[in-house]
Amino acid sequence: MNRYVKFIIPGVLLLVLGIWLFFFASPSVYTDEKLNGKNTLEEIINTYGNPDYSKTIMLSHDYPLYEYQGGLAEYCPTDGSSRKVVELTFKKRNHRVMKIWYEQNDDNTITVLDNLEWDSDKVQF
Repeated sequence: MNRYVKFIIPGVLLLVLGIWLFFFASPSVYTDEKLNGKNTLEEIINTYGNPDYSKTIMLSHDYPLYEYQGGLAEYCPTDGSSRKVVELTFKKRNHRVMKIWYEQNDDNTITVLDNLEWDSDKVQF
């Protein structure tokens, strides 16, 4: 009996650790690659509803990016000019926040540059 206990206790501990990792180590921040490339604002609103906040960013090398906006760095113009980018914020269930950044092409089309979703209880930017 004693030799089985040596194997059962570590096995149970390993099982508990595995269950803990499964439930609590899921990613808190992710990007939805399917969203990048959407080409109308109507598609976004039909999918996610109306945004809770919207603001315009004049993206340039002089504009200070927050950590969550890091994906926009690749879109900064290198010639000293700026790009007009719209940031949409969606407050979702379970303390999740989603940001979508897009550029207006013309009256009807947009180009989604980047997006990010995170659990504001687990990740603070």
